[in-house]
Amino acid sequence: MPKLRVLISTSAAYPPATLCPVNGGPVRVRTPNFDGEISVFIKGFEGEGAAGDGHEFFDHRPGLTYAMVVRGKYLDGVNGDDLVFGNVFERPIRDSLPWGTSIATKFM
Repeated sequence: MPKLRVLISTSAAYPPATLCPVNGGPVRVRTPNFDGEISVFIKGFEGEGAAGDGHEFFDHRPGLTYAMVVRGKYLDGVNGDDLVFGNVFERPIRDSLPWGTSIATKFM
């Protein structure tokens, strides 16, 4: 059975310490500058760490297979140059990514 742990952090510290369930409810994220939540969905994921099947999310989005949803608000004005989003993986994932991912990441 596949295993997936999604950990989140509001800082660059590694390893992040907050577990985010896959296909489950959102995890609250609070900092002095941001208040919001993060959710992770993977279509058809039934492995270890699954908190549901995600049908509530994917039933209305037939073309999607996965999503990381960040929702919230900045409490003060923010400069876009100061924002950083990133991913850290414990093992190489290049052979497991959907087609077109490399093009999308170069575009960003």
